[in-house]
Amino acid sequence: MLTVNFHWVIFMKQISSTINSLSMLEHFYTCPYCWEEISALLDPSISNQTYIEDCEVCCNPIELQVIFDREELIGFEARDIEQ
Repeated sequence: MLTVNFHWVIFMKQISSTINSLSMLEHFYTCPYCWEEISALLDPSISNQTYIEDCEVCCNPIELQVIFDREELIGFEARDIEQ
């Protein structure tokens, strides 16, 4: 019978979460609506990304276009979505 220590499972999940968060890149940019500097966590393992994220300050939707080459950020654009 296989027994699993509950604390060991939690510990392993925390390590996994820490490793995953280490691979993220924090990037600062200016909101196209309120002009405040905000940050985004970017995943360099995905070469081309386009998604919408709300501004942390004014809550308006921002379209983010992100381009990585060999996990190096080579392009970033934050634009309003003209609603």
